Amino acid sequence: MKSSFTGQTMIFANEYNGRTLYKASIGKKDKNGEWENASILVNFPKGTELANRTTVDMKNAWLSFYYGKDRDGNVSKIPQWYIVCTEFEVLDAPEVVEGFTAMTDDEIPF
Repeated sequence: MKSSFTGQTMIFANEYNGRTLYKASIGKKDKNGEWENASILVNFPKGTELANRTTVDMKNAWLSFYYGKDRDGNVSKIPQWYIVCTEFEVLDAPEVVEGFTAMTDDEIPF
């Protein structure tokens, strides 16, 4: 089976173990009509740097997977899905303000 993705999506960037991980949000309505949201990892070409909440237009992307490790270090039998995006166009990027750093929800005191 071949998968192919194109179209616009917002990319969320998060630092993890010295790397930047990129995710796209996906959602669907449940049987009660309420929205359920999830995210999926997105791999971009090496050297790509995107700010958090950047909107991109994926021109060439597909679905792939890897097998991670469980808590004991054994290879998991459950695939971890992600999108590989080799061609894209940045449509909208948040403005970077010098001298300020972004705060996470955990850092906000209220």
